[in-house]
Amino acid sequence: MGKHKKRSTFTWIITVLLVISMVLSTAIFPASAAETEKKTETADDEFEGWTDDKKDEAWYVYALSSWSELGLGGAAGSVQGSGAQIVAVAAQEVGYTEGRNKDTKYGKWYGLNNNEWCAMFLAWCANECGYGTDICPKIASCTSLKNWFIGQGLWHDRDGYTPKIGDYILFERDSCGGADHVGIVESVSGGKAHTIEGNSGGQVKRHSYDLNNSAIAGYGSPRYPAVAGSYTGNSPEELAQYIFTYLTANGFTAQAACGVIGNLEQECGLDISSVLREADGVPYGMFQLFDERKQKLLALPNHDTAEVQLDYFLTTDLPAQEYFFKVNASGIQPVNGKRTEGYKVLTCSAGQCAKYFADAFERCGNDGSISKRMAYADKWYNRFAG
Repeated sequence: MGKHKKRSTFTWIITVLLVISMVLSTAIFPASAAETEKKTETADDEFEGWTDDKKDEAWYVYALSSWSELGLGGAAGSVQGSGAQIVAVAAQEVGYTEGRNKDTKYGKWYGLNNNEWCAMFLAWCANECGYGTDICPKIASCTSLKNWFIGQGLWHDRDGYTPKIGDYILFERDSCGGADHVGIVESVSGGKAHTIEGNSGGQVKRHSYDLNNSAIAGYGSPRYPAVAGSYTGNSPEELAQYIFTYLTANGFTAQAACGVIGNLEQECGLDISSVLREADGVPYGMFQLFDERKQKLLALPNHDTAEVQLDYFLTTDLPAQEYFFKVNASGIQPVNGKRTEGYKVLTCSAGQCAKYFADAFERCGNDGSISKRMAYADKWYNRFAG
């Protein structure tokens, strides 16, 4: 009897241990699948309302950043979609002045000339980009525009939100509960949103606002196409604007973007056609690439265009950049373990950013050009964000 009881107890213990083992096995090994499912559900929640191609683009950019952390780089491809194209169109309109009784080309195009035209200006810019009204609505009333973004799930109240390039910034200055003016965010830096606005004192003008400015009602974020438009300008000013919008759309502060532009002006005069030299032993493109880095760029279709060279700079060339930044830019604090990411978020002067970039990327040494690069960078910062 005692032996039978001992055997039963032993059997019971073994059974319990087996059950525990099975539970632990189920908990441990399928965990990755369950975790993946949970992460996917979380990601789907984050991307709620996004089109499928936009989701694909977001995961693509995530994959590129992961590859860069492993030092593997990535194939050059399209960078994340943004409002860079519409901002570039708006920037070309800065200085436009209305005629008598609010006579504007924007109002004539819209069909409501001689009226308040800030929202009509943005609708016109969107149309110039070829965006449909499902992306940027054709609405002349600022309150109705705000309500459209709310209805689409694309509205952000001012508090707790950092705007992105291409966001519509809506103002409520008369406590109406709606909105009474609208502009577009060109860049964000130093705790300020830098904007372009139509119907501002009868003109298209640039302005800057503290992010906590009480006049800001909030922001609307259109679902822009995944790929920004191609560069079609033909002057240093237009190329500088394109590079600025392209870089700030991809996480660069205004100062860091202008630091790059200042160096590119010194290297190529912001004239791509002057640096398309494919012969061996000479640098190629805006970023003056040599050897293997040059050959990788030359292997890409349309490698002579600004967008492909910028795309290459932001993707395939990242491992090489990270090496040079680690060796030559110890003064930059890494972000997520990478000094290239640290450079992107610098908030020192544009001139100082240009020096960092020259030391780390251009590696121009003591050729006497540093002061020029810094001056160019400050010039473009004052032009675009000052």
